[in-house]
Amino acid sequence: MGKRKGISESGVQFKPFDGSTEYFIPWQNPALVAECGINQDPERAGRYSRMAIPHAVAGQPVDVRPLGAALRAARTVALFKSDELEVMRIVLLAGKSVPPHAVPGETTFQCLEGRVALTSGAGAEAKTEVLSAGQLVYLTGGALHSLLGVEDASVLVTIVLHR
Repeated sequence: MGKRKGISESGVQFKPFDGSTEYFIPWQNPALVAECGINQDPERAGRYSRMAIPHAVAGQPVDVRPLGAALRAARTVALFKSDELEVMRIVLLAGKSVPPHAVPGETTFQCLEGRVALTSGAGAEAKTEVLSAGQLVYLTGGALHSLLGVEDASVLVTIVLHR
């Protein structure tokens, strides 16, 4: 069970009742929110239940346009995950960061809006690129990397999963 925290033009902010992390579900209309696994609970006005973590299914269009004014209220969301690929929209407000980490598969970072600093490598080998809207960077699998919001930003991240 969960509670809708807010509705914006671009989606629903959702907080599960179990206290786990709240997340943002993009939507075009209320029917899409229901398709993503959020259903209004008729016994509790204004509250919603979660059937599963929402992901797009094969063939379903996903809106990745800039969030604009809704960016500051948006949250990072996994758009879809298959056996071989994962795509997520990371929202980073200015000054916020994703700490250094590595994933086994190749990764792309496409800045959708704002600006982010992507640091890859460590020590003397570390390199930082500042990405602006419309720019994309590819990293090989296993590359240590981190992100820092230079401005409020959203980034489309694609990871090849090696199983």
